[in-house]
Amino acid sequence: MELYYFNMGTSDKEATKALWNLCFTESKAFTKLYFAERYSDCMNETIRSSKGNLISALQLIPYPMNFGGEQITTYYVSGACTHPKYQGKGVMKQLLIQSFKKMWREDVMLTTLIPAHPWLFDYYGKSGYTRIFDYSGQPMSISTDSYIPLSSTIAENEILIYQPSMQKEVYTFFDYCMADRDRTILHTVDDFRIILLDAEISGGKLLVARSGGEINGLLFVDMIKDKIVGNECLLRDNEHTLHDLFRKASLLWGVRHSMECLRPATDTDRHPLGMARIIHAYRMLALYAAEHSDLNVRIRVEDELLLENNGCYELKEGICRRIEDNCGDDCLNVGIPLLTRLLLGYRTTALVPEYHVFEEYNPWMSLMLN
Repeated sequence: MELYYFNMGTSDKEATKALWNLCFTESKAFTKLYFAERYSDCMNETIRSSKGNLISALQLIPYPMNFGGEQITTYYVSGACTHPKYQGKGVMKQLLIQSFKKMWREDVMLTTLIPAHPWLFDYYGKSGYTRIFDYSGQPMSISTDSYIPLSSTIAENEILIYQPSMQKEVYTFFDYCMADRDRTILHTVDDFRIILLDAEISGGKLLVARSGGEINGLLFVDMIKDKIVGNECLLRDNEHTLHDLFRKASLLWGVRHSMECLRPATDTDRHPLGMARIIHAYRMLALYAAEHSDLNVRIRVEDELLLENNGCYELKEGICRRIEDNCGDDCLNVGIPLLTRLLLGYRTTALVPEYHVFEEYNPWMSLMLN
């Protein structure tokens, strides 16, 4: 079968929506929201058959990421789908490769995604993605007795349901807290607006904790399969505010014990969430070298799909430079999945000792309309 790769043309929006409806089971309300607010012609990448029929599509949605105090541009793969007739024939793999090449030309350093099903972690792994983002599920419950603050010196929070009039103040707090986490996907003001529209469709709420004229915390919360789930919580300084927020959620939905707060993973509670893949190895290595000026290491990178990344790199005195292919016996040989893990700091202490020179972080992503 002959395939043609196309960048998005405006006439493809309805064809992409039709393919989406064929492949996914999203509600009509969410599909309408996605194609009205999230979808963009310039983000859409497609493959057509030799007959001109659209058979595969995905959207490359730009998100900033906090990386060592710098904000880098990442592309999040969303809505990846292939017509059932063409599944299992390598069509999506071809579309991903073409998308990687586009991102490389545009100097995008990293791509991320959230697999819709557990088996897709292995599928996307074949294209160089690796597990990077994990979450922990913190159980929450509210006593039947009256709530007693953790410290009598802490004033009770006033818990409000978000209103549009609060947007500027709430987003400022939201953005500050998100940016305070390293290796974290961030959200623009427009992303924030779309997140709230999505919550409105699903019946979710954004709860705002205030005390003394200041915002102390935010909780993005929803009822999912008879359980109250906090999809993101941002706190100024203490866990007392989190309990106040969940107490309000408990009153709203009439649930006391079946509650959970999703947070960045801990060593004792870790569940897979999302994946990442380095697109531009040199630029990522240069950023990492600048962040870790005391690091002295040579790395040989092998990328089967983006050959431009292949080669030897030296990180020394805060600078990354490409060197001759023969970079010595002490050179670390890494494929692109391992390089992604090392630079994003995903569980590096669990690797063999030679990789412990790479600092461990706790990468995080949330509120991705997944």
